[in-house]
Amino acid sequence: MKHIPGTSAPPRRAAGVTLIELVITLAILGILATVSYASYSNYILKANRSVAKSALLDAATRQERFYASNRRYTTSMSELGYPTSPTCFGKDGSPLTSCSVAGNIYSVRTEDSCDGGPLPCFKVTATPFNMQNSDTCGTFRIFSTNVRDAATSGCW
Repeated sequence: MKHIPGTSAPPRRAAGVTLIELVITLAILGILATVSYASYSNYILKANRSVAKSALLDAATRQERFYASNRRYTTSMSELGYPTSPTCFGKDGSPLTSCSVAGNIYSVRTEDSCDGGPLPCFKVTATPFNMQNSDTCGTFRIFSTNVRDAATSGCW
């Protein structure tokens, strides 16, 4: 558009973004980030539960193998072939050499606990550690009778 002399120039629209538009955009991004982070955290907690279940099943299998050789169950994870007693497990499901490692998410121990049931018996318990403490399922257990449960029903 060409300017005609003697007339006022047409008003110019400033190029760019106003402060209000920027604040609204940041508020929307903040809300989306909060919702997605909460969803992601729940997904990670749920995925880590498989570490506890796998560790319990492995320890129960080792208990049965130990019983076949020794005619008794053990209360020591070390006798089952784990590096420590209790044994701590990382996010990848492998047993750790120490429970003080930052990647520890479950501590697994075995004990003699028949609770009035037939002798001999065992119970293996996986207790959440570090970031997994906020999981609503809490502690997982498996018994020599193959009964499996968690602190919250429906988690196993």
